[in-house]
Amino acid sequence: MTDKEFDFQYALGTIPLDDLFDLAKYTSSTHILKVLSKHTHFHVRSFVAGNKYTPVDVLTYLSKDRIAAVRC
Repeated sequence: MTDKEFDFQYALGTIPLDDLFDLAKYTSSTHILKVLSKHTHFHVRSFVAGNKYTPVDVLTYLSKDRIAAVRC
C-alpha cells in the first residue's frame, strides 16, 4: 500500500483494525508509522513503537504515551 492509498483509506476509515495492526508491525513507511503513532487504539501505537523502521522522533513521542504498554 502506498502512502497516498493509505491516507485515502485511513481518512475514510475503511482499513480494518487487524490490517492496521499489521501495518504498524511491518511497514517500512515512516509516513504511515507517524500517522499510526497517533491512533486511538493503544495496540496500534504499541506495534508502531516495536517496529524497527519507526523514526526516533516518533519513538520519542510514544515514550510519553499514557499507556505503559506503549512506552515499553
